[in-house]
Amino acid sequence: MRYRKVILVAAMLFVLVGGPALWAQANATLQGRVTDPSGAPLPGALVSVDGPGGSRTVSADKTGSFQIRDLAPGHYRVSASLDRFAPGEAKDLELHAGQTLTQNLRLTSLPYSENVVVTAQKRAETLVEVPASVAVLGGETLENHHVEDLQDLGQMVAGLTVTGDEPGTNRVTMRGINTGGVASTVGIYTDDVPFGSSSGLANGAILAGNFDTFDLARIEVLRGPQGSLYGASSVGGALKYVMNQPTTAGFEARVLGTSETVDGGGAGYSLKGMANVPLGDHFALRATGFYRSDDGFIDSIGNNPVASLTTPGVDIIGGTRVARNINTDRSSGGRLSGLYQPSAKFSLLLTEQMQDFNSRAPNAIDADPVTLKPLENGKVQSSYFEQPVQTRYRISSATANWGLGAASLASVTSYSTFEQNLNLDATIASGLTGGPPLASLVTALFGNDATRPLSARLPQTTSTDKFSQELRFVSPRNKTFEWLIGGYYTNEKSEIHQEIHAVEAATGAIAQGVPDLAVLSLPSTYKELALFGNTTWHLTPRFDLSLGARQSRNDQSASQVGDGPLAGGHVEFDNLDSHESPFTYSVSGRFAQTANSSIYARVATGFRPGGPNVLPPNVPAGTPLTYKSDSLTSYEAGWKASGAGGRSSVDLSVFYLDWKDIQLFALVNGFGINANGGTAVSKGAELTASVIPTAGLTFSLNGAYTDAVLTKDTDPGVGGLNGDPLPFTPKWAAGLTADYEWNVRNGATAFVGGGLGYTGDRTFDFTTRTGGGLSRIPSYVTLELRAGTEFGRWLVELYGKNLTNEKGIASVDAAGALPNSALGLGYIRPRAIGLSLGVRAW
Repeated sequence: MRYRKVILVAAMLFVLVGGPALWAQANATLQGRVTDPSGAPLPGALVSVDGPGGSRTVSADKTGSFQIRDLAPGHYRVSASLDRFAPGEAKDLELHAGQTLTQNLRLTSLPYSENVVVTAQKRAETLVEVPASVAVLGGETLENHHVEDLQDLGQMVAGLTVTGDEPGTNRVTMRGINTGGVASTVGIYTDDVPFGSSSGLANGAILAGNFDTFDLARIEVLRGPQGSLYGASSVGGALKYVMNQPTTAGFEARVLGTSETVDGGGAGYSLKGMANVPLGDHFALRATGFYRSDDGFIDSIGNNPVASLTTPGVDIIGGTRVARNINTDRSSGGRLSGLYQPSAKFSLLLTEQMQDFNSRAPNAIDADPVTLKPLENGKVQSSYFEQPVQTRYRISSATANWGLGAASLASVTSYSTFEQNLNLDATIASGLTGGPPLASLVTALFGNDATRPLSARLPQTTSTDKFSQELRFVSPRNKTFEWLIGGYYTNEKSEIHQEIHAVEAATGAIAQGVPDLAVLSLPSTYKELALFGNTTWHLTPRFDLSLGARQSRNDQSASQVGDGPLAGGHVEFDNLDSHESPFTYSVSGRFAQTANSSIYARVATGFRPGGPNVLPPNVPAGTPLTYKSDSLTSYEAGWKASGAGGRSSVDLSVFYLDWKDIQLFALVNGFGINANGGTAVSKGAELTASVIPTAGLTFSLNGAYTDAVLTKDTDPGVGGLNGDPLPFTPKWAAGLTADYEWNVRNGATAFVGGGLGYTGDRTFDFTTRTGGGLSRIPSYVTLELRAGTEFGRWLVELYGKNLTNEKGIASVDAAGALPNSALGLGYIRPRAIGLSLGVRAW
């Protein structure tokens, strides 16, 4: 009996003491981390687990981590949700007794949800609150669809057009506001830092900031004039690259390597990486770097000899050089940011950004000037010498934010430099000679047909050094009245320096003993001081009225020194200046139908600064010494809405733009000048929509109809007639994308996706006419597909871009630089197949 009592007591002690331990050991733990696609943590995300015994929910901590203990063995479903993100989930997780399973969850931003927060109006607010047309592409969308540069971006945003035939040389236009001038119509920003020249004397229109898209939070595209908040040269809109900022939430790093093969060329590759490093609770660093090498796909085949000007039947140059894949290009760069945030009321962000482009030749091929059909069976460029182009960006900025109670103060200080060095092949350059190739003329004047054939090259440097300072006070969010007031100053120094040298035809070396054919230098300065403000009055809980205004003053000066026979001898213009005080405004009203739906109407204005004209020798009498600002007034209305949980959204806008005193690029005696002339109207509609029919599946659609035409003849030197369409503006453009992601097994996901893009036919200038109308370049359709998997920290993806191998024309270079009066057609990149491998760490 005594032993039985001892055994009974021991059993009771075992149950009371050891039993809970065995029960705890028998149960499982589920843990993980919730991040966005860039790897950034998503604190506050709600994580729910469903399985035996019901459902349990926890919130992710500041590092995005979660842990759920004491789960009975069995099969589970875990999901995560957070405002402005599509829900994420993993199914059929099998937990065993005593197991600790790590299951990370990645939430993707809703592609066009009206709950997406933007800074389009220089304060954080949701899209549905912005009474204007704004398109947003999140960082994960950019990466998923391999949007590397501006050319790719044009396929993703309704109403946005990008032209250009090499990296670093691009023109961005919105809603058709383009006549081929040299001053920008779209403002380019990195966060709140303006990039590029504000004047029409530094080729800003064709040198738009083309920044790499790796490790971006998003790109915001503001359609229509943004004169009141963004000032000069945002007459057509503004484009903002919004960077991922450093965070103290935790360490994270990522490396992405890609190998890519292009049709008609060889293999290229890229390597990109980022790291976020917290240094205590108040300071963090974030570094991003990339290198990309793209192989060319255009050949030079030894055709088109250059004939002697003095001896019939004799060729001074036997033909173009023989080389394959001449249009290779390289790009590299990086960004280093440091964030200091000692309290919720103050933060200081310091950023240093750089990017370099190096290309060997433009992506242009010889084409018939009448039919626009490629010559020599396509993909051939008549190249006598290499045409290297080096483009360099450097941006230093400091952004400080103070919370002052009644308002917050933001200061944005920046200094940036832009420089492009190009060396053009001027062997033909018939526009400078009035007919014969320049090589023939130079050989006749300074060389010998047999013993010393000569040619010509044109090196040019375009540069802008820009300092800017913006201060703005922003009221806190208020149910009745909100305001913003600020000041802006910029001081820009730019220069275009151009030379034309006689060179030895065989080697391209500068010909000794031969004078420079031309040396031209155009330095200029631009200074602007502006005051701006914006107010929003919430007249009722559902109706808002917003007013914005900007008063600015700009002072410009320029001079020009030229010499050489092609410059008309020595010419010198000094003390050319201009002064303007433009005023812009915006008025908008917004009615909230529901918390996630609103309609709006907006009237807004924008401008491009005028400036001094540097005139060529022997100009006709009456040629203006200055050119004026042009102005644009926009009338716009739209509807924005999103469905329950952000699973569907729509953004529809209609617009009418009235453009006056258009700045045009005109040729006088073979030299370009700025002039005003003509009026134009652009009217149309844009649609952006998305739907998430089930978890992991997303469809997105964008489309635009744009009818942009001249309503008055331009100067005869430009050639535009009343009714002519504005260049490179398709009436119809559209894009459709689809993405699906699903859980394959514990810790692994798979994904597939793709997109179709359509670009309608377009005109390309005001002078090339056939059959009584302007010549048009044909429409094209592109297809891209991707598939891959993520398992643990690793990513593997196979993708294809332009799988239909469409020969879409992105630019048309005027006749004169190529033999046989050929045009240069700038093609989009041919079919490319790539494989990516990535790894994360946190």
